[in-house]
Amino acid sequence: MPSTWWCSPATLDGAPTPVAAVELLRRAGFEFGAPQPTSRTLLDTADGRLHCAGARLEARPVYLPGTADAVELVADGGGLPTRRLIVERLPRRPDELPPGHLRDRLADLVGVRALVAQLTVTSQCAHALRRDGDGTPVARLELHDDVLVDLTERRHLGLDPRADVDDLSATAADTRPLTWCIEHHHLSGPPSATRRVRRALADVHAVGDGDALDRLAALADVDLDGSASSTCVRLRRQMRAEDAYRDVLHRLGDGVAATWQGAADDVDPEFLHDLRTALRRARTLLKGARHVLPEAARLDALSLADSLASLTGEARDLDVHVLDWPSFVDGLDPADAEALGPIHRALEAHRAAAHVRLRDALDGTGRTRWLAQWRAAIDAPPPIPGRRPRDARRRAGKVVADRLEQAHRRVLRDGRRLTPTAPAEAYHELRKDVKRLRATVDGFGSLAAPPHRRAYVARLKPIQDHLGRLQDTAVQRAEIDGFLRDPGDPGDPGDPPDTTRVALANVVATLDARHDELIASFAGVFGRFDRGGTQRALDRVLDDLRR
Repeated sequence: MPSTWWCSPATLDGAPTPVAAVELLRRAGFEFGAPQPTSRTLLDTADGRLHCAGARLEARPVYLPGTADAVELVADGGGLPTRRLIVERLPRRPDELPPGHLRDRLADLVGVRALVAQLTVTSQCAHALRRDGDGTPVARLELHDDVLVDLTERRHLGLDPRADVDDLSATAADTRPLTWCIEHHHLSGPPSATRRVRRALADVHAVGDGDALDRLAALADVDLDGSASSTCVRLRRQMRAEDAYRDVLHRLGDGVAATWQGAADDVDPEFLHDLRTALRRARTLLKGARHVLPEAARLDALSLADSLASLTGEARDLDVHVLDWPSFVDGLDPADAEALGPIHRALEAHRAAAHVRLRDALDGTGRTRWLAQWRAAIDAPPPIPGRRPRDARRRAGKVVADRLEQAHRRVLRDGRRLTPTAPAEAYHELRKDVKRLRATVDGFGSLAAPPHRRAYVARLKPIQDHLGRLQDTAVQRAEIDGFLRDPGDPGDPGDPPDTTRVALANVVATLDARHDELIASFAGVFGRFDRGGTQRALDRVLDDLRR
């Protein structure tokens, strides 16, 4: 990547204008061309997976006969092949690219997440070359003036960390004038050539080094690593319980808002997953906030979370089913896999219809309205001034420790009762108990030492994952049974042919075998959790909270 040198008249006394900088650099031997309008769009997932992997994917408009939306993709870093590729439109997913190493590596990095425009930078760009004595180019500059950063898609999806409840318009663009900059590309030549270029840049008061898009993103308050969407909150040990609960619940509400539009637009399955995760954690903490927050306000907030969660279950279940479809057909006879095509298409049609209903429901609820109601409920004062709930003024750590210890005991009690013949609902209830326990640890984890928190979560995660796979298998089995009973929704294949029914019976047999295996192995997984090491890990967390 090129180094970037900045010249900001607003912050540097004596810094020249871009016109004066061009004249100074010409005297230093640079040949400048005429300025041309340029545009660069930085693509990444909403949670910054490419950035965190050290990868970069840019898109630049180009002319391509037959389409007005063609872009040139420029890839670099993170194992991406350093190459340029012209495609007909801005890609959302790796499978929209031609087959090859770039598509494969990009798919490895982003998984199921979609590519979104993190920012688009437009400018007037003048290219310049500096040659050595025999005419060989040794350095190239790009002087960008009238730089604007467009955050339209980030704001539409609610990813802009500066957006507030009154400024979450789904259509408002955010274009910000920033600064002008010079990108330096070293081409060849001895180190002395680079030193001469740097002296010339110093003469125009250019300072700093780094990548242009990274620097512009920082100036525009764009979070490239996705941390702004995190629901983690840094809490203080001496906080009162009511303040700590409100801080965490506000952050979870912001997490819901940050994933709302992406879930409504079905940008990728993780938006809906993250929205449901934030809601589940919020519901868990609200149930544990009895005697901490005013009861009427607590119930109002719980009702808001429950009603929103009820809208999302069908679409998420079908997301999981479609995402897991390859595992259904993996290992099947090719003829069976082909015979299941009508069912796969029907599942995708069901999923698409469920997401249309979800979008209508979310649009009808309204992100801005929901978040305003959420904040009002969380911040509501006690109905009688001065009469706070019993635990409101207790230290947050002590209150959370009591809740956490109680939740852990409940998981142990219910898990020890389970046998291979227990009803499926009993396993499902234990799964919900484990998720509530995890939500409490994650929500207030900053009150405990990170090594202690991680050690306890490492003990908890295997049983959570095991019960999650068991639940997914049950949901998938029920969905297939539903197709066999009534495949007649719009987009379904009608009554499945005999070959499809036979193939589907093989999938059902595979799911049943997987379910039986998970039930049989549960005792071993739970036994590894129900050990002294887990209790010691929990005790260290509890000691941190109560200290």
